[in-house]
Amino acid sequence: MFKNCFENIQEKKYSYIDLKDLYDLLRTSISRVDIVKINVKESVGYVLAEEIKAKYNRPLYDISHLDGFAVKYDDLIHASKYNPVKLRIVNGIDPRRAGEYELKNGEAVFVETGYPVPVNADVVIPVEDVTVDHNYIIVDKLYSRYANVFREGSDFRENESVLKYGIRITPLIQKVLIDMGYETIRVYRKPRISIINVGDELIDDFYKPESDKLPVSTMWIDKHVFEYYGSEIIETSIVPDDSTAIVNKVFESIDKSDLIVTIGGASLGPRDLVWTSLYRELKPSKWWRGVKTLPGRVTSGLIVNGKLVLIQPGLPQSSIVSLIFIATPVVEYMQGLDLKPAYSCIEVCLAEDIVFSKFIDFYRVVFLNVVENKAYVVKNLGSYYLNPMVNSNSFTILEPGFERIRENSVVNACFYPPLFQPVRNRVLV
Repeated sequence: MFKNCFENIQEKKYSYIDLKDLYDLLRTSISRVDIVKINVKESVGYVLAEEIKAKYNRPLYDISHLDGFAVKYDDLIHASKYNPVKLRIVNGIDPRRAGEYELKNGEAVFVETGYPVPVNADVVIPVEDVTVDHNYIIVDKLYSRYANVFREGSDFRENESVLKYGIRITPLIQKVLIDMGYETIRVYRKPRISIINVGDELIDDFYKPESDKLPVSTMWIDKHVFEYYGSEIIETSIVPDDSTAIVNKVFESIDKSDLIVTIGGASLGPRDLVWTSLYRELKPSKWWRGVKTLPGRVTSGLIVNGKLVLIQPGLPQSSIVSLIFIATPVVEYMQGLDLKPAYSCIEVCLAEDIVFSKFIDFYRVVFLNVVENKAYVVKNLGSYYLNPMVNSNSFTILEPGFERIRENSVVNACFYPPLFQPVRNRVLV
């Protein structure tokens, strides 16, 4: 293997595409996944592929906000501490069927939370606010009209747009769909992803210092991230540093997959065979070799029959940045969403200078630890290290052209679930 081991070095060299140009390339090259109909009870995590409109008013009727007595507002106009009003309790009314009763002047009907109020009732007085005197309630203050009453259609009106196309379904959205009476909905199916780990040294096991083997731990990050963003992992595998094995595995996986991700073997060394092997054999319609992000500049890709083969670096920081900037936007785009990074940010005050003088025309990721709106730069010795990510809760990005961000500047601290979660303020009790 190591005889003339750098004879193909020119083929492996990077040309480094800008992120914006890469996104344009991907938008015009990869395909959306199919739209399917599924049961709402199984819909969490999918992306909605239709607009949802209210089938009926919610609530269907005026309903009570709480357990109490439904009365007429006009009966309370003169109620006060000095002029208490006495209303007769109507007995024999099922509190859950009180909506069938027509309330008369001077009457009060007990109702339960979430159930219709009687016809003509426009106030519900909480149980704890009244004095019961035999068959009467005594009210000593005035309530506004419709106090403690949820009006018919006040949440959604029939045929009103409730959910927009392109929303990822959360448990809350699922509840809305169920409450709206939807049993099935149209969604984008989950993209099917194959993950191929490349390296003679790799095993799907735990690290043991006495062994010369390394675990495929990055694969587990990829797996959880892809599943978090609505994808399905249909296959994981390990192949050696061998051109034939790499190519055969990709050919075997490409027809059943929407996206293939290789991990490792992506750089310029003699064992880094992924790029040259796949470029020669797949004959891609479009491709890029290296991207202007740091870490993650080794990340490359090939488009074959409208499908992306993403070549991901093996070093942990590099692989995670490739997930943030490329892999996640791709699977979101496949599911009908915009092709852009999925992270959210908050503004924080920088506690110290950030200086990053290399790769000045790249997007450079700097890990931060945010404490009470102050952002502290986490020391980072290189993309091999896990420590900077473990000891950070967010990251910021130096845009191309900037070498320094000064202390006390306002910067974006960004979060990328499930790896970097939004900061929660600690409350000492």
